Amino acid sequence: MNVKHNVVYFKPEEWVTFRENTGFQLGSTGKIVNPRLETFLGSIRTAYLKKNNVNLTEGIPVDIKRTIGDSESSGRFKLIGPFFFKDNKHYFPVPKNLYKIKNDEDEKTKYGLINPHTTYKSEFTLGNQKINLNVPWIPLSKKEAEPLESELIELKELEEFKNGKVENPNLIKINELAETETKVGIALEKNVKKTQEGMLYSIKTYRFKQNAGFFFFIDETTKDLLEGLDEVRLGMKSKIAKLRISNVETTLFDNTSQGKTALCLLTDTIFDGGFMPLNKEIGGSEIISAITGKKKCLSGWDLEKKQPKPIIHAVPAGSVYFLNSAPKLKDLEEGISYKRNDFGYGRFFTMNWNFVGGDIDE
Repeated sequence: MNVKHNVVYFKPEEWVTFRENTGFQLGSTGKIVNPRLETFLGSIRTAYLKKNNVNLTEGIPVDIKRTIGDSESSGRFKLIGPFFFKDNKHYFPVPKNLYKIKNDEDEKTKYGLINPHTTYKSEFTLGNQKINLNVPWIPLSKKEAEPLESELIELKELEEFKNGKVENPNLIKINELAETETKVGIALEKNVKKTQEGMLYSIKTYRFKQNAGFFFFIDETTKDLLEGLDEVRLGMKSKIAKLRISNVETTLFDNTSQGKTALCLLTDTIFDGGFMPLNKEIGGSEIISAITGKKKCLSGWDLEKKQPKPIIHAVPAGSVYFLNSAPKLKDLEEGISYKRNDFGYGRFFTMNWNFVGGDIDE
């Protein structure tokens, strides 16, 4: 059933740049990609304080402080994202249980779903224990399967994907929405020309095409709080981004899964076991298999201590967890992330799945 969800659009007037910090140490192989929600929330907080004529030198009133939150709480603002939009289309990370078969010159590209193999298993270390997970399996074919080069899938296509329809999804790359550029640097010690131990930072610039930018799902309270805020200052150089509130109709969040359920991450998620929960369960259902992307490093700048925040690792959006039964979704309404659910982490949609064998697909 189509349900209307509130959204807020951020449309940068020109280029916008974001910075993230990550470790530069042995074994630190994290990946940094899209900007984090906290950056956008920071721009909203600043605009909200200005709208309410708050003089920071005199301190922030208690009621406003509760509204805007702090580094550990989003306050009354509840956002889920960021995702991308262009014109009237909305784009999300491609779920990692989608694959394609290499096409010949006279044949269309064939897509399919990766599902756990019925018998093949692999051993992994989860905390201090060894676990066995069913191997994610691409049905054997005489043609070579290859990873998807596209990065994003449009909302209506994602709704079809949720229902198992993957014949010819319309996938796009980020460069169809914006020109991007990433630079990497090493932080220096304060007041000395010396490299700060273990710190690497990444700067990513977006130059969006016409009528394109970022968007977030928001709740009714956030919608009310954003009324009257027409623009914010966003990114490293505080570039202007216009705000617009609207709504989107979608069936993406419908709970139609019965029995074995695949849980597909829409936003980054932090687990106490690293790549999954230590108890190997989500919503009371056992994890049978998983397809996860390269871990992401999450950091930021601590305004009080004036130094980078400690680095934590997250499973990236697009990762998929295969559960042996339908999870108790009412227990997961606030997200499945071990930390920072308040900031929109751990959001997902569900779909059905079935075991596969090794039969060759002609």
